[in-house]
Amino acid sequence: MYMIGSYIDSLNSIFKWSMETADPRISSWFLMGSVNSLLFVVTAYLLMVYYGLKFMKGRNPYSMNRVVFAYDMLMVVLNAYIVYESIAVAFNENYSIICQKIDYSSSYNAMRLVRAIWLFHVSKVIECLDTFFFIIRGRTHLVTWLHIYHHCTMIPLTWAAVKWTAGGEMFEPVAVNGLIHVIMYSYYSLAALGPKWRKYLWWKRYLTMLQMFQFSYGMFYSCISLYKQCGLPRPVYGLNLFYEGSLLLLFYNHYQHAFHRPKKQALCKKVSAYFIYTLYECYSLGSTEFFDTTYNANQILVYKT
Repeated sequence: MYMIGSYIDSLNSIFKWSMETADPRISSWFLMGSVNSLLFVVTAYLLMVYYGLKFMKGRNPYSMNRVVFAYDMLMVVLNAYIVYESIAVAFNENYSIICQKIDYSSSYNAMRLVRAIWLFHVSKVIECLDTFFFIIRGRTHLVTWLHIYHHCTMIPLTWAAVKWTAGGEMFEPVAVNGLIHVIMYSYYSLAALGPKWRKYLWWKRYLTMLQMFQFSYGMFYSCISLYKQCGLPRPVYGLNLFYEGSLLLLFYNHYQHAFHRPKKQALCKKVSAYFIYTLYECYSLGSTEFFDTTYNANQILVYKT
């Protein structure tokens, strides 16, 4: 019982510390007040998946092409705006691609980038509607482990990005991911127009390849940041490296299953080996402090001083 109590006290201390070191500029913004909103969104999403699949079992799918088309176009516009705002701030402030320090001030451009990153998180919450539309339209085969894993993990990760690292070098992954989603939702919007547009959707496999390139780039970016010892704690880059790698493996498995199934097993082994090798190399570059979590408030808030 003593060990359990000590463990709970440690968790409470970590939680209290994390809230105290959070960015005060966004504490009153929608979805950013406390961790309760995050837990609510993720729980609601999982319940929607479970009960949605249960509800649609044995029912005819609903035709919602016009609604889905409008939704996809809205996501194109939203992601394009996020990309524009992120790049505009980086250009105006002459940001460095690697190791750009976070500006914790309330200046115009600093807050402009904070809003873009916050919208990035909001867009990930809105993207839960992807799953809803898959289920309600009878396309339950698309609600895969990869699909659910991606949504359930992106929401807390982007929430944490807004909560603690809204600014600086975050502009780059936000802009890259936003651009990918502009292309992706453009594809979805064409698909929602019906069968007569299928002849224009020949580039589906290249969209998946583009997503895999994004994850590979994310791993490379994390390795460089570790090597250069950028300002964020090493576990932040380590977590991103592992997460991007997990998505790369899952998307590659999906790609092989959808387009090159006969070669799936051999090629997946090569990608797995590449992922493990990359982790090892980045660990070596980052020294033995790679997974050191003994960072205090002064270290994680180094840019505020």
